[in-house]
Amino acid sequence: MRLAFLAPCFPAKPRTGGEIYNRQLVDGLRERGWLVEPMAAEEWYGRGGVWWRVDLARAIRVARRRCDVLLVDTWLYRHLWPVLWSAARGSGAQVVSFSQLSYWPLRRSARSRSLHHWMTRFFLRAVHAHVGVSNAVLQEDLGNLRGRRPEAVVYPGNNFAGLELVPGAQEQDGAPAMLISVGNYTPRKGFHVLLQALADLAAPDAQLADRVQLRLVGNRAFSPEYVQRLRDEACRLGVEECVILDDWKSPGELSTLLAGADLFLLASSGEGFGIVLADALLHGLPAVVTATPVARELMGTEPMPGCVVPARDPAAMAAAIGKLLELPADERLEMRLRARQRGLEIGQPWPDALDAFDLALRRFGA
Repeated sequence: MRLAFLAPCFPAKPRTGGEIYNRQLVDGLRERGWLVEPMAAEEWYGRGGVWWRVDLARAIRVARRRCDVLLVDTWLYRHLWPVLWSAARGSGAQVVSFSQLSYWPLRRSARSRSLHHWMTRFFLRAVHAHVGVSNAVLQEDLGNLRGRRPEAVVYPGNNFAGLELVPGAQEQDGAPAMLISVGNYTPRKGFHVLLQALADLAAPDAQLADRVQLRLVGNRAFSPEYVQRLRDEACRLGVEECVILDDWKSPGELSTLLAGADLFLLASSGEGFGIVLADALLHGLPAVVTATPVARELMGTEPMPGCVVPARDPAAMAAAIGKLLELPADERLEMRLRARQRGLEIGQPWPDALDAFDLALRRFGA
């Protein structure tokens, strides 16, 4: 079968979770017999002006005539909804929306959020089927349209799902507790919130650096300006001695860091899936996460393997970190085991995830 895949871009070196998933899909679906035609929308809207919309609409219609399925990344709705809506109408390939992002509810005002939802769902009325990386992001995009068309939820693959892991670190007397957060260095990940939370923890404890360390792991080249902001902020808050601004790691290196940590922190203002949270849970790490819909979904039902706190609230983050660090040893072990169990429930190897995506697209395109 032939698939046209319209997404913002297909960089040779993916830097974000969405770009990584898209690259995995292109390569994985080709291995499963699909003829995949990547369509990078930036090739059109990078031209500027107004005529690029006409050219892109024409390219979409041509792709629909020669393909069985047109897969459209939802990130494009903000810019291209009139084009996509018009191109989706009429005959040709089945149009399948692909929902990956779910941070509009926490990032935008109520007015702009309502406008975005209206624009998105205006397009989605013409779509034949839907795929989402989580139930939360699918619900965010579809709203009351959910259930009117065929749909599927396919969690992204996990680099560690097939490994035999020993959950959690070996606690050492006198060693500082290691807090870890992983993601690109960008304000949406909320690393600055974690620095303020650390400062709140340090306020009554002048020796905090001897008891706690915060390691931030991400691609420092993604936003050098934000990295410098974090360095300046750590110095201003007086927590520079207990903060490590680490660079990106290979899967093996990241696994070692996660296995040696005590708590995982996710301070994002929004996530589509949050694969780093799934990685941490699989390593048996209790987590403190912000109340994004997908984080709640991944943390599961009570008793959760950690705490959920409001976004952009350093005081709540600090209180939750302090609460978990002060748990008795037997309760910490129980929470690690719950984290590991939840990680096993939501984690799957990339081949399994790609098999599920392949099956859904074949069902939609039949």
